[in-house]
Amino acid sequence: MINVITQIHICGLLLVFCYAAIEEDLVTSLPLISFTPNFKQYSGYLSVGDKNQRRLHYWFVESSNDPINDPLVLWLNGGPGCSSMEGLLAENGPFKFSQDGESVMYNKFSWNTIANVLYLEAPAGVGFSYSLDNNYTTSDNQTASDNFMALLMFMKYFPEYEKNPLFITGESYGGVYVPTLSRLLSLSGLFNIKGFAVGNGLSSYAINTNSLVFFSYYHGLIGQRLWDTLVHYCCKNGVPNECNFADNLDESCNNGMQEFEKLIEGLNIYNMYDECYPTGRSQNVGANNSSSMHSDFNPKFLMFGLKYNVQDSYKHFLESRQKLSETPPCVNAAPLTNYMNRADVQKAIHVKTDVPHWEVCSNRINYIRQYMDMTDVYRDILSRTNLRFVIYNGDIDMACNYLGDEWFVDSLSQKLVDPWKQWYCKAADGTEQIAGYVKQFERVKFVTIRGAGHMVPNDKPRPALSLFGKFLRDESY
Repeated sequence: MINVITQIHICGLLLVFCYAAIEEDLVTSLPLISFTPNFKQYSGYLSVGDKNQRRLHYWFVESSNDPINDPLVLWLNGGPGCSSMEGLLAENGPFKFSQDGESVMYNKFSWNTIANVLYLEAPAGVGFSYSLDNNYTTSDNQTASDNFMALLMFMKYFPEYEKNPLFITGESYGGVYVPTLSRLLSLSGLFNIKGFAVGNGLSSYAINTNSLVFFSYYHGLIGQRLWDTLVHYCCKNGVPNECNFADNLDESCNNGMQEFEKLIEGLNIYNMYDECYPTGRSQNVGANNSSSMHSDFNPKFLMFGLKYNVQDSYKHFLESRQKLSETPPCVNAAPLTNYMNRADVQKAIHVKTDVPHWEVCSNRINYIRQYMDMTDVYRDILSRTNLRFVIYNGDIDMACNYLGDEWFVDSLSQKLVDPWKQWYCKAADGTEQIAGYVKQFERVKFVTIRGAGHMVPNDKPRPALSLFGKFLRDESY
């Protein structure tokens, strides 16, 4: 670990002398924008890796509140292989598309109302990020290392933020991206990092699969007969709290799991109560609508990486999906994709124009997953750093369900400070409403957002901003 950090530090210091001021990355205008930003924003590239081979595209929006003193926050979308531009333009950034996708409006619940936010397209091969040697094989550790170097380079370009509190945030596969990077940053001693937040994160493949079956049963997606069958064949001594749905070798258990997969086929895995429309069918894009692209949803998309070392079919499926080459199921990415592929947009944000067609999720990356369970990483962080962190979940997400993340947090065996309770957020009319539920440990908080799916800031922007603010200020929920 120390050798890796030392190598990154040395490489990063050498890189800084190769580049001029960053003012050339200042974004002065954007096509279709319907408001005048009251904040500065920058877009360009940060060079990382051996011999500066990899170029990671960043888009930085300064705080509209107090950029000099507000925290610096890095946001990473998941995948692995999906673009953080989705976070910027569809979740927690200052921009959102109109209903018809023909204009860009202001998001009053943007996270840059209280923080300086850096959006990074990583690893190389995602979005506008690229590699000079066209090598797009990467891994969890390599991605953490490259993101570390990108932040080091960012600080050299923007030294005014070196002393600001730094927080790392992300969602989905950010459950791997965020803690691995946060550990590197903290142990290096080079950054003023205070903590990290993971939204609907993948923290353990096995726990995520096991909890999904419970989640589905509790929500009426599978009947009592199948539940009884799964408990009988997949659970030790037929006891529900000793179940193994993820890698059980029992044939009857696996048959039951195949029936389970058929029953959830066709649902919107990112928001179980939202629609999932057929491919090619259009749907208006509102603040609370995340659907439209796929109804031919195969549950194996959901089980990808969640069920492993069981059947040859799953092993083959894992191998075939090392490269992500499609828009995630049920997600309407058309407005974002069309916008990012406009020549005038690409010119405005200073990106390389001869890269492949921009997609929400890359089809160029050969990604090697190294962490099937993040427990050891979290325990290492708890034992060797002073970082505090929040794990939050929309409670109607199936991709990375709240129950699994709650089980994961419980497994860290931290001292419970405040048991399960409601937390509140002011509604539009000023009344205090239940935003979700929270369980607070000494350095860890587990928070749910009521009625939100996988993309919490998109589904519930007001509570998401409230949650984010409490996290930055280290306030009780």
